[in-house]
Amino acid sequence: MQKGFRIGAIAGALTIALSGSAFAASTTDLSFGGWTASGGNVNGLNADVCTQGKFSCKVITGGADNTGFAQIEVDPINTTNDSSYIMTIVADQNASTGSNGLGDLGFYDVNFVPMTSGITGGNQVSQNSNGIYGMQVLSSTGTQGSSSFSATTNLNTGWAQGSGSPISLSQNITDNNNTATTNDDFASSFYYASGPMPLDASGNPTGPANGFVMSIDQMSGLGDSNSTAGANVQSFAYREKQGSFVATNGSSPLGVAWTGNGTASGDDIKAVWLGQKIDIPTFNGGPGIGGDFGYVGFTNVTTTDAASQVGFTSPTNGPTIWDSEFNIANSPNGTGKPCLADPTGASCP
Repeated sequence: MQKGFRIGAIAGALTIALSGSAFAASTTDLSFGGWTASGGNVNGLNADVCTQGKFSCKVITGGADNTGFAQIEVDPINTTNDSSYIMTIVADQNASTGSNGLGDLGFYDVNFVPMTSGITGGNQVSQNSNGIYGMQVLSSTGTQGSSSFSATTNLNTGWAQGSGSPISLSQNITDNNNTATTNDDFASSFYYASGPMPLDASGNPTGPANGFVMSIDQMSGLGDSNSTAGANVQSFAYREKQGSFVATNGSSPLGVAWTGNGTASGDDIKAVWLGQKIDIPTFNGGPGIGGDFGYVGFTNVTTTDAASQVGFTSPTNGPTIWDSEFNIANSPNGTGKPCLADPTGASCP
């Protein structure tokens, strides 16, 4: 397929996405995965949205000359979802999915735009709507499986927003070595999501997003063959939650209070944790050095209330005064709790 035609097809889809009128649609039955690619030829007909019995699909653009690009018309089979969509898939021109499926691809972008909104007076009426439902993924894995990078962006705007976040971003970087005692390690992660925006009947925003959530984690390990702990580690964690993302009315163990209950009026609160451990039995032929250090601080930005604490006792399993409000699931280690541990290990709680 010629590049000019491909760009024109994408532009046409985006024109549909940005035109505004009344539209009622849902992303409940739409999904981004399942499709495959071989030598740059994208097969969108085996995508999950096409094989689960709720939509029928046909190729708009694609085929043997399809280098990393496909557009699929997605039509409802029954009346529970009477909206049709254009699914656009963009990948590398030589993209090939293997045993790991989409996990083998370094880049891909998938999005849906609506085509029709339903039946009026016995006739199907085209009512294109403002918005887009899309995901973009970047990833890279080291040859020894020890280093990796990934970044995922989700857009759920206009008709696709529902009660979720209009935008969410996540990024992870890992440079770990197999032998913690002799190599250095580094891990970093970032996550951000904005709150749902109020919309009018046409899917256009009538006000700002009602809050956001953000987490930043960085962990570094300095390997030392003399260290009984395997590595000397420093870990940093930052959390901030605002508006509807503040789930409870509560307070930190240090006494900083906030108002939340998952509403748009929730306070803007943030927490910072820093931990460090050093364990070197010998140093320049003399006695060893070692010790632990920890810092934790909470701030209610809305009320300017703040408190912090510094300690020199072992924080190896995370700060004992960390509040569960800040255990953001999209942060590392599942629980989202900050951790001071060897970055190559799985010892975080």
